[in-house]
Amino acid sequence: SPLVPKTKIVRTVTDLKITKSGLKKWIIKYIYYNWYCKNCKKSSSLDGYKKVGKMHGHNLTSWIIYQYMVNVTTFEKIYKTLKDIYQISSGKNISSSMHYFKKIAAEYYKSAYQKLKEGIGDWSILHTDETQFRLTKSNGYVWVLTNMNTVIYMFRPDRTCTFLSEILKDFKGILISDFYKGYDSFTCNQQKCLIHLLRDINDLLFKNQQNVEIKLIATGFSALLKKIVSTIDKYGLKKRNLQKHFKDVELFYKKIDLVEFITKEGIALSLRFKRSKNNLFTFLTYDNVPWNNNNAEHSFKHFVGYRRHANGLLTENSIKDYLILLSLYETCEYRGISFWNFLLSKEKDIDSYMAKYSSQGNLRKKISINNSQSPSNLP
Repeated sequence: SPLVPKTKIVRTVTDLKITKSGLKKWIIKYIYYNWYCKNCKKSSSLDGYKKVGKMHGHNLTSWIIYQYMVNVTTFEKIYKTLKDIYQISSGKNISSSMHYFKKIAAEYYKSAYQKLKEGIGDWSILHTDETQFRLTKSNGYVWVLTNMNTVIYMFRPDRTCTFLSEILKDFKGILISDFYKGYDSFTCNQQKCLIHLLRDINDLLFKNQQNVEIKLIATGFSALLKKIVSTIDKYGLKKRNLQKHFKDVELFYKKIDLVEFITKEGIALSLRFKRSKNNLFTFLTYDNVPWNNNNAEHSFKHFVGYRRHANGLLTENSIKDYLILLSLYETCEYRGISFWNFLLSKEKDIDSYMAKYSSQGNLRKKISINNSQSPSNLP
């Protein structure tokens, strides 16, 4: 044969072996050769032999990512656990070596993340919100886009939402958001969060307790919303039951039109209701369209816990890697999937994982988002 072995290469991979009784350290040694061809004078590896570049296995990476994402454990504590319990060390620079796992995991699941983003155009509803995050050298915003079974996070250097124009170009559903003016430029049907409006009215009442004009609007809006919420509690978000409240909405606006507002606060509040009229009660016309943005706020709950110890410590690339993994974790939660089992499966696509493993008991009960509001909490 013209092929002769030229160089023997040995790679040792540290991993975790998963057994019925728990986890244990697992060392795998790979041996392969570079071959030399006497005829063409070239060196190469034969088919079937793959160079092993990673020094750590998939199970170990999955365990680290699970601890980091689900339990919000810092990399320093994860490293200490690996070193003390499993005698696994990842190098002298703890921070760099542990962030390496996040980077390779984010790269591994990047295609799954992109597929989630590409599916937005088919959503019937889209909740969106944003929150500030501090980087090592600058500030930025983390945005969330979600429906009832998928969650997508993105980092942006500022609060402008022009980037959504490209994402929403094929979106035919209903955008549910707060009253940030950036959303006004979008042409899709919108539903403004009425809980945000209630909070603003309550704040205004607290600051202007003697203003009868604000009290008049607050009382009328409270009575209207109590009727609607009572119907939702009884029948759910069904348009056949909700459409009857259009008469109540028109009656509320007629009462506002009959009042000649004098105070600056009263004029501003009445104008806000008139300008937003088309986006306040969209949910009365459709099935299963929430009247609040609870879903987006719920999606930020886990991130807020992470931000407490990560604010000011990450670069832009690092937070983007984290958000890829967070999108997959929260989507698994929404769909009732065990994130741990998903990581171990090596599947790069959540839909493929669900199709393959749904009959094997790896799916859990879906989380529920409260889209109702007790009338006792209204102003």
